[in-house]
Amino acid sequence: MLIIVELSMEAFADPVSMTTVSALAAEHELILIGAHRAAIGDALPALRRALPRHEVVALLVDGGGAHHERAIVKELLDEGRVPVLLTTDDPTAASVAWLGADARLALPALA
Repeated sequence: MLIIVELSMEAFADPVSMTTVSALAAEHELILIGAHRAAIGDALPALRRALPRHEVVALLVDGGGAHHERAIVKELLDEGRVPVLLTTDDPTAASVAWLGADARLALPALA
C-alpha cells in the first residue's frame, strides 16, 4: 500500500506525528510531502531520527513535478527509500495524483 503523508511544519517536531510516520513506514510505502521550508533547520534530521531503518531522500519540486522528478520518485520507491517531496506550493495542494496512492494523510491530524 502506498500512502502519501502531508507533513505540516509542526509535524516534524510533534512526537505523535513522527511516531505515526515511523509506524506507517514499517508497514507501507510512504511518500512524504512538506513545505520547502523543512529543508532549513531541524525538520529533516528529526524525520531521519524517526525513520532510522529507512533511507530518506528529499527532493525540491514545484507543481506536480517534472517528468524526470516523477521518474526519480518512482525509482526511490522501487529501491525501498522514503521520498520527501519538499514543495514550493502548499503541501496540501500538491498535485501527486500521478502516484496512484492508496491513501493520503495529513499530520498532525486535527482532532
